[in-house]
Amino acid sequence: YPGIPALLNRCASNRIRLGILSNKPEPFTKEMVSHFFPDIPFATVRGARKGVPVKPDPTAALEIQHDWSTLPESIAYVGDTDTDMKTGRSAGFFTVGVSWGFRTPEELKACGAHCIIDTPSELVTLLE
Repeated sequence: YPGIPALLNRCASNRIRLGILSNKPEPFTKEMVSHFFPDIPFATVRGARKGVPVKPDPTAALEIQHDWSTLPESIAYVGDTDTDMKTGRSAGFFTVGVSWGFRTPEELKACGAHCIIDTPSELVTLLE
């Protein structure tokens, strides 16, 4: 999506820890992230793994939170699906729905988004 590389670079410049959690298989997820975002220093990139329930189960999200040694409420969980909102809410994260993805803002709000943003630059403002 337009604006995403600039968003990620600005977050990295501001030392905002970045992570990805996908329901796609982990090797595929890591390959795609390396291909599309080779210069972004993601702290964590995780995908579906054997023995770990997929989203919306919060287990994998909470593993990341534990690895980062931070409180759940200090994590902004950004997504564009009801599954993302349910995952973030179940983990106790601050959920940010993006209006440019797969679901409508109304659906994201109904599924637990704390807030909805319309552009990537809004996320930078929110996080800073």
